[in-house]
Amino acid sequence: MNKYPVYILTLYGGSFSIKFAPYKSDKILTRLLHGKIDRTGLENSTLMFRYEKEDQRDSFKVKASDHRSATYFLMDWPEKQD
Repeated sequence: MNKYPVYILTLYGGSFSIKFAPYKSDKILTRLLHGKIDRTGLENSTLMFRYEKEDQRDSFKVKASDHRSATYFLMDWPEKQD
């Protein structure tokens, strides 16, 4: 049995947004947070998200010139959190 949890990042791309939700998988699948990058490919792209446990919401501007750059941002962003 794996002693480290497995993390899964789900992505759903629309015309001008990418919705996402990372999950932690121990014995059960638990959603950690969910959100979206809105206005992908346009100026003033915004990351909006909500943590599940704390019911905390936040948002900030990001550079997402296209869906590819937004996806790379989403894959790197969790590792940069405290």
